[in-house]
Amino acid sequence: MLLLEVGLVFGTLSTFLPLRVVAAAVDFSPGWFYTAAAISSFTVRLSIAKWSDRLGRGVFVTVALCFYVLAMLGLSQAAQSWHFWLCGFTEGIAGGIFIPATIVILADRTQPNERATVIGWAWMGFDLGIALAGPLAGSLAQTIGLPRVFLAAAGLAAIALISFLTLSTATVRSSVRFALGQGQDSYAL
Repeated sequence: MLLLEVGLVFGTLSTFLPLRVVAAAVDFSPGWFYTAAAISSFTVRLSIAKWSDRLGRGVFVTVALCFYVLAMLGLSQAAQSWHFWLCGFTEGIAGGIFIPATIVILADRTQPNERATVIGWAWMGFDLGIALAGPLAGSLAQTIGLPRVFLAAAGLAAIALISFLTLSTATVRSSVRFALGQGQDSYAL
């Protein structure tokens, strides 16, 4: 479910960012957004890898989802080139944290002989979200406009955050603790 939600957010971003830049009428190439995202993504991955084992996996997914909310909110309001740069860096931080943290949680929860299959199936949710984002957000854009589509994507990222905070482990209490780095993953093997 979480990967489907984030896939919808990412799919909306991937599909509609160039149109959002054009609609904002700024002198900014969408390619620079993706460059900023890539730079911040690999930079954050290099610097946080060791912290996941120390601080817990859940807190990193929580932080990543917060960055997704911020990036989509920013894109809904972007009106200058630097806004798009900043949103690109923010989205890159989100993806740079979310993807490895989610993979590690899935690995923690599976036996070695089933790990590749489980991770593959889970990431199909992300791919499904990307596939559905274009038609769904496109229909929405015709009604409410592109800035509000990114506002809706921020709302979806917030729903993903709430889902993770409350449904990531066996109980709501243990989920909140795990998601905030204060408790163990009750599903980890």
